[in-house]
Amino acid sequence: MIVELAVAAVAGFALGSIPFAVLVARAFGLADPRQHGSGNPGATNVMRSGNRLAGRLVFGLDFAKGAVPTALGLLVAGPAAAAAAAIGSVLGHVFSPLLSFRGGKGVATGFGAILAIDWQLFAVAVGAFALVYAMLRMVGMASVIGMVAAAATAVLLASGTPAATALATIAFVVVLRHRENFKRMLAGEELAFARRKEKMLAGDGKADGQQQQETGGKRQC
Repeated sequence: MIVELAVAAVAGFALGSIPFAVLVARAFGLADPRQHGSGNPGATNVMRSGNRLAGRLVFGLDFAKGAVPTALGLLVAGPAAAAAAAIGSVLGHVFSPLLSFRGGKGVATGFGAILAIDWQLFAVAVGAFALVYAMLRMVGMASVIGMVAAAATAVLLASGTPAATALATIAFVVVLRHRENFKRMLAGEELAFARRKEKMLAGDGKADGQQQQETGGKRQC
């Protein structure tokens, strides 16, 4: 059993460490997500670049990083292996050795893992996310609440099970990775998704305008 758990965790970590946000941004000719916006190599930050297709593709791939190894662990070796793979995939995403151990925040990967563990817990997470996002329009806060809601439900209804352990661990990691979001929210500096995107696009437009002026000036000289 220990060997199976170790294999599941390592396999999950290996798959989770693939930086799809960076790879997709490069393939679409977009800026490195680590160099703009929140600096987070994740789907939301890629979507802030203005390319929704790229952002959705990153989300799907990151989601699969959690769902695939977890589902395989469940199918091959049972709930404990699935939990090990789920935790491993999220840790791989967050601490990717391919990004000098500075990865994303684990949201999409964590949601994928939850779906593979139990679709009802996934429904709880999505429902809580949708409710909070509808009220605040803040993806980070909605993601945290969704993850914590699913973990709390698992602990309350199935305390001590591999599923509860996995969800509690994943929720803890996701909360830690959103520390800066909490600080900005308390300081009144956390922008809603739409406003942040507009601000970034306005900044890009200003930068382009300045670049054109500089280019024009050089031509006049």
